[in-house]
Formats: sequence, C-alpha cells, structure tokens
Amino acid sequence: MALLLKVKNAQAFVEKFNQLLNDSNHENDSVDELETWIPLRYSNSFFYTHYSPNSVWNNKAWFRVCPDDSRIEFNKKKKTSYNLIFRLHGTKTDRMTKELYSFYHTRFLEFIMNNLVDEIRKVAVTVSWEDIEGLDRFMNDDWR
Repeated sequence: MALLLKVKNAQAFVEKFNQLLNDSNHENDSVDELETWIPLRYSNSFFYTHYSPNSVWNNKAWFRVCPDDSRIEFNKKKKTSYNLIFRLHGTKTDRMTKELYSFYHTRFLEFIMNNLVDEIRKVAVTVSWEDIEGLDRFMNDDWR
C-alpha cells in the first residue's frame, strides 16, 4: 500500500516537501489551528502523520518516504515506473482499516497536489485488502 510518484528529483522533492511542512506548521502561532502533516525523521527515513484539532485520525498511521525504490516498475506494458514512494504503516495500537487507509491516502495526496503539483509527472495509489491486513506486520517496529 503506497502512494507512488514520478518526480523530477526524488531527494529535492522530499526536501521541498519537508520545507513546506516546516513553513506551514510555523506560519500560525499554534499547530492546533490547522490540519497538517507532522514530519518525523528516524534514522535515514522521514515519516509523516496527520494532525488536526480534535481529529480521530491523529497519529493512527504513518507514511514512510522511500526514495530508494526507484527500481519499482508497474504496468510493464506501459513501462510506468516511479522514483518516489510513500508507504503507509499502521501503528502498534491501531489496526489498519479501509477507512484509515482511505483517509490517510486521500488527505496526503490532496496536500501534495495542492502544494507541489508542478513537481509531479505521474501519480499512482496501490491498494489491496491483503496489503491492508499485511500492514500489521509492522506493529512491532521500533520507530513508533
């Protein structure tokens, strides 16, 4: 389960995305006033979770940026490949559901498209129920 992007430069896109989040989270005096994405750096990866005042979706899942997955190719007939992948992971306490998956993917893609559409050449979203259920395998990872 992932959001796949074909961008001009994956590393530059992530840096621009992080700067955008940093700027938008500091524009207002308090992050409590807006809906946003909270970045977290763990080891060599970036993770992003949703935050909105009084939202039931806060910190229920995390996107992990995977710029090294540029080898991944989908639809071999059309030779479609992507060089930046945001993989969605559940948390230790929250099971991945279709509703959680849908909320995080639509809101994350909406944020990216509203702010960085000029940087993107192609977008795809992967999904299957097996993938949703399979995300429970991440429940014991140390990064959460």
